[in-house]
Amino acid sequence: MKPQNIISYKLEFDQVYREHFGRLYAFASSLIKCEEIAKDVISDVFVNLWNTRIDFSKIRDIEAYLFIAVKNQALQALSKSPHGIGSMDIENALRRIDMSDPEHVLIEKELLNDLEAAVKSLPDQCQLVFALARDKNMTYQQISDELGIAHATVKSHMIKAIANIRVFITEKYSDEKLPAAVNA
Repeated sequence: MKPQNIISYKLEFDQVYREHFGRLYAFASSLIKCEEIAKDVISDVFVNLWNTRIDFSKIRDIEAYLFIAVKNQALQALSKSPHGIGSMDIENALRRIDMSDPEHVLIEKELLNDLEAAVKSLPDQCQLVFALARDKNMTYQQISDELGIAHATVKSHMIKAIANIRVFITEKYSDEKLPAAVNA
């Protein structure tokens, strides 16, 4: 490779790394359940990309390509270096990785982020009641006692929270969204 081409490739490589590292690491971590091995997997994928000088412009969907590379590297890493994991655990991990679909992982992560955004858009008291019910599995009566508010108020906040979250998510994922000009 000529020096000019190496510089150009490095710039392109750096951009791909910055844009995709976070999601790839999250995916690897969800597959392997070990941060150190997940870091090694991501490092190996990017080292392989660098060493082969793959032409990114010839890859139709770089994100899908990278997720498949991470999945394959995770399979290799677990089969070669079990780090004290029992053979049954390795078999289960390999089966789970083999059945993992990167697209489903991304969709799930996006939906969870949207759910968090919907919860954060709730009024403070409503948000607090919802969080206590969802995160701490508290009953309406326990929330009522904890916050010093009526049971009916807790129920009202939960109804409002669920309705607002439903509207938020439905609007975000509706196939029948109309342009703003039509809604005006």
